[in-house]
Amino acid sequence: NLALVHRHVGDPGEALEIAERSWALARSLRDEPQFADEARRNQASALIRIGQIRSECLADHQGAIPYLQDALSVLGDVATGDRTRLEAMDNLGLAYFRLGDPDQAFEWHARLVADLEAVGNAGPETVARAYHHLGGDCWERGEIGSAMASFEKGLTIVRDRAPSRLKFAILHAYGQCFERYARQIASSANSWKPTSSTYYIRKDLWWGIYYFERALEVCRDLKAPHLEVLALDAIGRCFLLFGEVRLSRKTYESMLDLACTVGDEEGKEAAH
Repeated sequence: NLALVHRHVGDPGEALEIAERSWALARSLRDEPQFADEARRNQASALIRIGQIRSECLADHQGAIPYLQDALSVLGDVATGDRTRLEAMDNLGLAYFRLGDPDQAFEWHARLVADLEAVGNAGPETVARAYHHLGGDCWERGEIGSAMASFEKGLTIVRDRAPSRLKFAILHAYGQCFERYARQIASSANSWKPTSSTYYIRKDLWWGIYYFERALEVCRDLKAPHLEVLALDAIGRCFLLFGEVRLSRKTYESMLDLACTVGDEEGKEAAH
């Protein structure tokens, strides 16, 4: 737990040191048969924490992977739906994703989703997050239809739940799928009848705007202005592609004002 605290307050070096000490302590319980299953979970948890910190905080994704693989090996035949096993698979998928290997990321997140569906009693946020991660893998593999299907499953879970960063992320990702479809149609419009291409572009863009605006509502409820900048940028892009220059300009002006207020340099540059 101390490792998690230091990770969240921005002290990855201290977090890593604590996680490594936890791993050393957990290994010392290996030969106590009465604590066999719990010892394996403790050992795996320590290895997961080391892998998390290396990948998420230190950007050492390659170095994180062996620790996460070892966590799964340590767990051995621990039950499929075990929370520690699920956490190891999710983090292994994320490490591969950050490493730029969406195929391996997809493999681990697909296994994670399959296990969650088999168990059937995991928490809704855990399941929604797994679908979001799987959708991100599909997106990076260029499989937009599959990405949308995963995001939609995650959205079904979080749609009526309280605002959260996960809810924002799924709504925003789902909107991006519609935007990408519209851009693909626009780039190949010469092969379409003009009326057909215009219809599908406008339909996808309106759906994209709809989900980006829902995402905007969520981040305003969360009082997360940096996320609000991202949502406004997406809405402005869609309006511009739609040909609604006035609405696009108005959106980007709002985005620029907000980015200046919160000191978001990337947001200011994108708004210009």
